[in-house]
Amino acid sequence: MSMSKVQQKAVNKYVKENYEEIKVRVKKGYKSEIKAHANMYKESINSFIGRAIEETIKRDNLKIPLSDSLLPTVNIGESNQSTVKTQFEKRREKQEKYYKPFTETDEEHINFSELLTNIKYQVNIADTYGIEVLSSLIEKARQKAAEINIAENNKQK
Repeated sequence: MSMSKVQQKAVNKYVKENYEEIKVRVKKGYKSEIKAHANMYKESINSFIGRAIEETIKRDNLKIPLSDSLLPTVNIGESNQSTVKTQFEKRREKQEKYYKPFTETDEEHINFSELLTNIKYQVNIADTYGIEVLSSLIEKARQKAAEINIAENNKQK
């Protein structure tokens, strides 16, 4: 059933008032890969890209500098620099209060293969233990995966 001109006009007005457009360019051939991935999760390309952006912003917001040497080095003026430092100090304090301490028992329950492939699993770990713990766990997962690949290659020889 097609829409009438009045209905289409109402939809266009709603979209114009409630959404903004962003044009994304990708290398030739990559669009089909994005579409295939989105289809695996029963999403449109648009909703997949929106979800990817939301998850990335959430992950990036967890990246809290641990020292002043990691503060932004852009020239923003002296009065603004103290404001930026204060904001990062507040985030660092929040991180210390918010995240659960990571123990050996916690590490035993980590699914390292899932950690390398599942972004939601990564975000959950970052939300619980902090981005530094997540980074070290991903590094361990990569090392374990490399060891498994080496062992499999040796078996084949």
